[in-house]
Amino acid sequence: MKLTIHLLRDSRVDLDGIILPKYLEGDGYVEVRPTAKLPFACRAWLRQNKAKRPGWLEWLATSFDIEQKDLVNQSNSCILGLEVAGRQFAVTFGYGFSVIDRALVEPDFGLKVTLSIVDPTALDMVDTRTLERVTKQTRIHLSVGRPVEEFGIEPDLDWLRAVRGTASCEQITGKVQGSDAVRISWNGSLESVGGCCQRLLEIYQSQDYRRYFGFVDHLRRLPKDDPLVAVLEDEVRGLLKRHDRERLTVAHPEIPSPDIETFKIWSGNTRVEDVDELDLDAVFSFLDRYEQMNGEQADPHKSWVIALDGRGEARSQKTALWKYLTAHVEHDDHIYVLSLGQWFRTDKDYLDTLRRKVAAIHDISADLNCHPWPKGMSERNYNALLATSQDWLLLDRSMFTFGGARSKIECADLLTPNGDFLHVKCSTSSANLSHLFAQGTVSARLFRTDPEYRAKVAQAFHEKYGEQLNEDSVRVVYAIGTERDGPIAEILFFFSMVNLVQHRELLEAMRLPVAVCRIKRQGALQSPGVEPLVLSRGDKTTVAPEAVGS
Repeated sequence: MKLTIHLLRDSRVDLDGIILPKYLEGDGYVEVRPTAKLPFACRAWLRQNKAKRPGWLEWLATSFDIEQKDLVNQSNSCILGLEVAGRQFAVTFGYGFSVIDRALVEPDFGLKVTLSIVDPTALDMVDTRTLERVTKQTRIHLSVGRPVEEFGIEPDLDWLRAVRGTASCEQITGKVQGSDAVRISWNGSLESVGGCCQRLLEIYQSQDYRRYFGFVDHLRRLPKDDPLVAVLEDEVRGLLKRHDRERLTVAHPEIPSPDIETFKIWSGNTRVEDVDELDLDAVFSFLDRYEQMNGEQADPHKSWVIALDGRGEARSQKTALWKYLTAHVEHDDHIYVLSLGQWFRTDKDYLDTLRRKVAAIHDISADLNCHPWPKGMSERNYNALLATSQDWLLLDRSMFTFGGARSKIECADLLTPNGDFLHVKCSTSSANLSHLFAQGTVSARLFRTDPEYRAKVAQAFHEKYGEQLNEDSVRVVYAIGTERDGPIAEILFFFSMVNLVQHRELLEAMRLPVAVCRIKRQGALQSPGVEPLVLSRGDKTTVAPEAVGS
């Protein structure tokens, strides 16, 4: 029997409230009574779903004779709540996991249990989530178990969310998988499940995972009752109100299902029509309209998001908007990162080391003396302005082909007479700094390794300047537009510094020097708007103003 087991928080005093109340209403979950006495306190809830016709049936039936076919979808689910050794557990079957109150679940219980009992050389699945502005969620499956080192986890950036491997515990064998819950194969009877839960609790409390996987504690999660959490949350509310795009972004709590077609956002009676993409533009538009209609700022904890398929059926849990936000906050010389509704504090020594590495990168702002970036000017127009004012070769949006015309790449934004490849980005652009750094690395790698590509760049240089490009003088320059004053090491945020240092190391390994340049940006930039959101409250329907930003 496959069991998915959740440990509930110490704050639980009984088994009431495991299931969110709305799922106990109507044709939802109903409690079922035991037919035999069990050796532990236990309650169970069952839901027998009504059969539903697939949403695609009516559309397909317009051209195929299937309308009369008896096609239905249905599923059944169950939640078993039990108390063992003074703690409460929820064992879920089917879609039961989606209706339990997540606020009651002990985070990382399953992850730490799994890492404590798994063979460290026999992992076959790892889920990670980078704690940065551009959040990357990765799930890696291997056909055979391998050590964790072979999954390419970056301890300073990656939050290890789930892992699966072969257990090497005396009582538990076979495959085991853990995140907040642990999933194991259990051959015993229902009466023995209490003993299973007690053993898992002992493993969790032993902290044996630190023997091989101590790095999971490197990015320290703040306890939810830490007084600092309230301070940090106030900072995030300020970022939302100011539409800050440098320290705030949207990331899905789980890897989105391919069945998802739209998202719904609402708070109380204020809601939006379904949106195709849940991004910052959608969030800002919703929050702005909420404030206009209600006279106060919406609480992200009480604003909700749900993913829907083509039938309008839920394909995710009703999840607080707060859990979709990723934020970067500096407080008392520490960097705090909000991800999946939880706060992480980065190691101060690592942060100091990182800033020293960035400060060591040659800053050529004074040498290049770039024209200030006018308020409201797009990146494309600014690059054209810079090319004209400095008489530099403009390469922005000029695609160089290589590999027999099979591939194309933008070499750089500008190329100076000295052989500086300038890659230009505004620090608040949606074409974010991580993309900027990656662009420089990819272009430089091709310049070093692909003769065809190198020849085409040299030809463009010769046509502009009438001279041969000295390959030994080539340098990669990251030119960053920002309103903030000071050296680059002081104006970049944490994850931008991490990316910059990583790409500098890659480039220098290719014998290509790296420099940075700060461009003074004169006020906030605006970028093309997006489709307006339609919001409604009661019987009134309004259209949100066009969202701006990139």
